[in-house]
Amino acid sequence: MNAPKDDKQMLSIRIPKGLNKRLEELTKRMGVSKSQYILTLIDAAIKKAG
Repeated sequence: MNAPKDDKQMLSIRIPKGLNKRLEELTKRMGVSKSQYILTLIDAAIKKAG
């Protein structure tokens, strides 16, 4: 029997070029993907909001 896969959904957003460039530079220095960094920020904000 196969292990259940995470139920993931696609979310597409448009961001200004300058912000995307800064995000790429930051995540490259951190050694993480843009997606992982954004997910971490969203998760932290939701936890903080309670």
